[in-house]
Amino acid sequence: MNSAITKRIGRIEDRRGRRVRPLSTPVIIENMDGTASCGGIEYPDLTKAKAANPSPSGDDIVAGVFDRSVADA
Repeated sequence: MNSAITKRIGRIEDRRGRRVRPLSTPVIIENMDGTASCGGIEYPDLTKAKAANPSPSGDDIVAGVFDRSVADA
């Protein structure tokens, strides 16, 4: 086998062994009353929920909950 191909296969196998799992990002749910929850824990507001659940990647995922039975103004 060609030595260049052998070296390339070795590098690919080495990288595969060093692969790390992606960091998990917490999902924060913002309720209509201004409270927020993350991981089953209720927080008085979104700021406190973000502070208690920092994202390792620096990105926050916030989902808003809206009451669809109320007509839009």
